[in-house]
Amino acid sequence: MADALAKLQLNDASLLYAPETSQALGFGFRCGFLGLFHMDIIQERLEREYGLDIVFTSPSVEYQVLKTNGEVIAVDNPARLPPETEIEQIEEPWMQIQIFTPASTSARSWTSVVKRRGELKKMTT
Repeated sequence: MADALAKLQLNDASLLYAPETSQALGFGFRCGFLGLFHMDIIQERLEREYGLDIVFTSPSVEYQVLKTNGEVIAVDNPARLPPETEIEQIEEPWMQIQIFTPASTSARSWTSVVKRRGELKKMTT
């Protein structure tokens, strides 16, 4: 797995990974992607090009947690959240993006965006 990720990273500098151990899943890697679509592409390439059978867990992002004492902390794993009584607010990251695609593939691209809570603001041809 490490060799396959290293080879993919040669072609895709936006792919980040580091070894990680989970009580539930054991040894593995924490990977950083540009988003869920990027994760899907990497997963498919690992399975198709390297014959790996992979268990992907829900992606995690860094959330900003405002604690009741006014302190702001960054949390990238739900297991590291402070107790609920100490949380005032949790902020989820978001982004505004533009997608440029040929008209023939726009429906397929848009379907992928909508599945990931995307909102169409404007479409031009």
